Amino acid sequence: MSAKECRNYRVRVRAYRDAKSREVLDTLEQQIQSRIDSTVWQQLGEEYAIERLSLHGHVCR
Repeated sequence: MSAKECRNYRVRVRAYRDAKSREVLDTLEQQIQSRIDSTVWQQLGEEYAIERLSLHGHVCR
């Protein structure tokens, strides 16, 4: 698996007071680690569970 397929992603979520998105109430930042080879996931389709991909060696270590 290449680093491009299985890597850490930075996620930022902002909570706003209302739908107009003018006043930010809070911001959360987190690193999410991808353990699935995204190219294989896309080829097979989302109906396959992580366990199924893991059986065939497509889960990053």
